[in-house]
Amino acid sequence: MSIQLKFGTFLLDKTNGVTISDFQPKSDSRIPEYVIPRMDGAYMDESKLEPISVSMNGLLKGSSISDARTKFDALMAAINGGKQDLYYFDDRYLKDCQKESFGYHLEEGLSIYTFKLTFKGGVPFWVSTSESDDEEVVSSSPHSYIIAMGGNAYVKPMIIIAADQGSEVSNIQLENVTTEELLAYTGTIAIGDELVIDCEELTVDNDGEDDRGNFSGDFLRLIGGNNSIKYTGEDCTITFEWRDRWY
Repeated sequence: MSIQLKFGTFLLDKTNGVTISDFQPKSDSRIPEYVIPRMDGAYMDESKLEPISVSMNGLLKGSSISDARTKFDALMAAINGGKQDLYYFDDRYLKDCQKESFGYHLEEGLSIYTFKLTFKGGVPFWVSTSESDDEEVVSSSPHSYIIAMGGNAYVKPMIIIAADQGSEVSNIQLENVTTEELLAYTGTIAIGDELVIDCEELTVDNDGEDDRGNFSGDFLRLIGGNNSIKYTGEDCTITFEWRDRWY
């Protein structure tokens, strides 16, 4: 099976005369390090992931010199068009990629270009092209259940708590027992309203209005595999929304 790549809407395949022969994603970590005076070694903080970069070797071939030049011009226009998502096969992408470097060699006959291309992504994860969600109707407290997540990297979900079971919802706790993270909300969700907690953007909205003041604890994560979720509070419907991610 050949590698299927698309930069924005531009197919890096034979549709545009391109064949990718060597695909090399690279992920580095940033480790803050502090020298300790008069002591051997150093103190190292927890590592943070750097954005993924992707290098590839390719070949562009035209049916004639003119056709090759036309295809090459199209390739150059695409990779120099600013930030685009880089799609890997049809199920995941690297967000906000830009061309980092490009070099090429024109082969004898002038209708074949060999090139090396490197993209720099904006994030340290490949992201699923499809959204996932889990909806749980709560009719008792405390209430425990499992959310199964694909991918192998953590995600920061959108959590929606709807007061749709006939009563207000207030003073709640929601815990991911697997990651040992817990959030608490001491406000009141009126009947028919929703509390929306965006764990990626770190926002808390009650019926569309900011209510971060009534929030405490952790913005929850989900990790690959099974996540044990525990809810304490009035009856409601809890929805987690996310996209699977991979390192």
